[in-house]
Amino acid sequence: SPARLDAVLRGAERTLDDHARRLRRAGRATAEARARQLDVLAAQVAAADPTRLLARGWSLTRTAEGRLVRSPDDAPPGTEVITTLAAGRLRSQVLDDH
Repeated sequence: SPARLDAVLRGAERTLDDHARRLRRAGRATAEARARQLDVLAAQVAAADPTRLLARGWSLTRTAEGRLVRSPDDAPPGTEVITTLAAGRLRSQVLDDH
């Protein structure tokens, strides 16, 4: 009957509207969660930025070939090294490895 068909269509329309609202809410919640994750990642990247460490007085020392010097064994006496500081670079030669 036409009345029954109208009732079924209204019910289906309400169901579709309900699903659409749920999808919009879920989409917003997902976008907000992703935005929070991006904020956390951005903070981690900023914290790991070597320029921040250099500004605090740290330095990076590499061999002339560009290898990072982590221990005296990486740059025995006679090795040319380049030290990067916040305000520039220093080129030097290792004299001793105490």
